[in-house]
Amino acid sequence: MKPLHSIRIIANASKDGAEKAALDLRKLAEAHGAEASTTVEFPPPDGFLEGADACFVVGGDGTLLNVMREAVLYDVPVAGIRHGQLGFLATFSPEEMHQKIPALLEGSYRVSRRSMLSYSDGQGRSNRALNDLVIKSGTNGRLGRFSVFEEQEQVAEYACDGIVFSTPTGSTAYNLAAGGPIAHPEAQVVLMTPISAHTLTSRSV
Repeated sequence: MKPLHSIRIIANASKDGAEKAALDLRKLAEAHGAEASTTVEFPPPDGFLEGADACFVVGGDGTLLNVMREAVLYDVPVAGIRHGQLGFLATFSPEEMHQKIPALLEGSYRVSRRSMLSYSDGQGRSNRALNDLVIKSGTNGRLGRFSVFEEQEQVAEYACDGIVFSTPTGSTAYNLAAGGPIAHPEAQVVLMTPISAHTLTSRSV
C-alpha cells in the first residue's frame, strides 16, 4: 500500500488520556515525515478529512462510529486507538501505537472495506450507519407490527418490539444481544433480527 503522507487525528476529549495519546501520535507521525492535523472537536469540523491519506480516531467505538459518516464522504480509511469502555473496532491499544504506527506510515497495512447501511427517515433526511439501524414501535409498552419489503415484495412480517438491521461489523452489537448471528466483518450481507418477537418461529434473516 502507499505510504501515508498526510493524516488526520480525531481525539475524544471526554476520554481520559485521549488528548495526550493524540499528541503523542502527532509527534510520532511528524518524526516519520508525515503531515498530521489534530482536532478534539467532535464531530470533526466540516472538511477536516478532505485530502487525508488516513484518519486515526482516539476514543471508544462510539467515537469511531460517528467519524465514519465523515470518512465515507472523502473515502478516507480509518483506524482506531482504544480509549474508551468498548474497543471492539479499535485497531491499536495505546501501548501498541509506538510499535506499529511507523510501519503503517511507511505503507505496511491492508484496508478492510466494510459495508454500511444507507437510510432515510419519514422527513427525507438521509444518513449512513456502520453498525446497525434499529426501528422500534412509536408507543412504549405496546407490541409493534412490522412488515419488511424488498423492491415491493414482502419478505417478512413481525409482531415485536422492533427490528435490528445490522451490517456484519455491527453483528456483535445490538444484533447479537437480540439473539442474532455473528457474521464475518467483510461478508456482503445485511442481518435482520426481530426484538422480542411474539412468536416461536421468528428468527434472524
